[in-house]
Amino acid sequence: MAYAVSPLFRSFLPASKTPAAVPPGKGTGVARTAQRVGRGIAPARPTVQRPTDYSADRESDPALQRARNVSQYAINILERIRDDYFGQIAKWKTSFDEVVAAFALAVQNRDQVFEQVKQDREREAAIASLVFSLLTAGSMKLLGVYLEHRFFPSFTVGQQVVPGLSAAVPSPARFSAARAAALGGLVEEFGKEALGQARPKADPSFLQPPQPASYRLDTFAGALNLRVELGKVIDAGADMVLEQFRSVLSWMNHEDDFGLAWMAQSNGNLTAARAAVYSFLAGRQKQWAREWEFFGDTPAKIDRDRLANYYERSLWAGYAAHVIRTAQGRRLPGYIHPTYHMVFGRGTGDLEETRDPFGYVGRTVDAAIVDRLRKLNVVFGASVREIRDQMVRGDHGEPTPGVEIKGAVDRKKEEQALLGWAQDHLRRAPVEAVRQFFPTGVKRHLPALAY
Repeated sequence: MAYAVSPLFRSFLPASKTPAAVPPGKGTGVARTAQRVGRGIAPARPTVQRPTDYSADRESDPALQRARNVSQYAINILERIRDDYFGQIAKWKTSFDEVVAAFALAVQNRDQVFEQVKQDREREAAIASLVFSLLTAGSMKLLGVYLEHRFFPSFTVGQQVVPGLSAAVPSPARFSAARAAALGGLVEEFGKEALGQARPKADPSFLQPPQPASYRLDTFAGALNLRVELGKVIDAGADMVLEQFRSVLSWMNHEDDFGLAWMAQSNGNLTAARAAVYSFLAGRQKQWAREWEFFGDTPAKIDRDRLANYYERSLWAGYAAHVIRTAQGRRLPGYIHPTYHMVFGRGTGDLEETRDPFGYVGRTVDAAIVDRLRKLNVVFGASVREIRDQMVRGDHGEPTPGVEIKGAVDRKKEEQALLGWAQDHLRRAPVEAVRQFFPTGVKRHLPALAY
């Protein structure tokens, strides 16, 4: 009887309002009976009619047998809901893995280009803030909140601390709320009890925000670490729900409270009791599907290759904006590149032409990076074959090129064109990514619970 004092178990007992008994021989189908007994008020334990004391052979008591029949019926249904829940969690974990794998591929491709130019230029803060701000909405918002706690405000890119990200530090309550909204919990009262504990016994880390990461995320190894850690976050939340399922199923299996209460609520009618239990658990299934994102929604399909290209364009956009702005900021008014000092000399020919006859300002973005941007459909192809390949990629959802560059970026016009693309990409990226890659999960049809 001690089980029933828990809010978790009490939430599975019938409401106190008892309907009229169903006359024997009358229509007692599940749907019809459920309409009559499925409505109630706030959960409260009804008066339980105890079976006759069969001290010599208690198990032969018909009332106890009927109560256990109801309990087993509920166990069978609840086990189906539990298995369906963990099937959905597996789908979401796969979806998150696809996202992190796409980011790892983008980082790897970027680093290969850096190897070609034999330098490791500083990464711009916009890279981190852009790429992961894309994940704070739509189906990936749990990942966004997790990244805020794991990497912000101490997110480092290269050797620099990312500025401007410590203004709004996410609170532990926001992290816990995000995970609870995604993974759920069987009853609100249980969650309140857990919040009142400094370290809940089921999982001490569940309600605690993750500690800041000590590794760099903008590396291939960093992305793999993220994948493992995020899997642990999801597993920890799902395990807490699993523990609740186990507790409820164990209570139903080892105690008679559940079956006796539902039999008493139905005035001893076994058919009506089973129908009422079915209606009650089906209602709970729908409620959980509404409240738990991962249970009620199916994640949108992730196109890893396209997402990787999108991430890589975002990485290069942040890089290009940074290096071009930095180069422009270092130039004084009337800047003349040394190469053209030697060719023209001062005071010869037209003044404007002598200062910058071809808009040459020195190399700001290497040719290898420009070549990569051609493959990402940012810069116009330099040959018929490249243009044809870009058209093919465009037919598969890639953007239309819009920047014309020959070789490296070393002229004002090319700088302005690439900077304009980068700034536009950074501006549009959050909304565009949510629309194309991370829309809200699709509401699914819940499986039937008939048993």
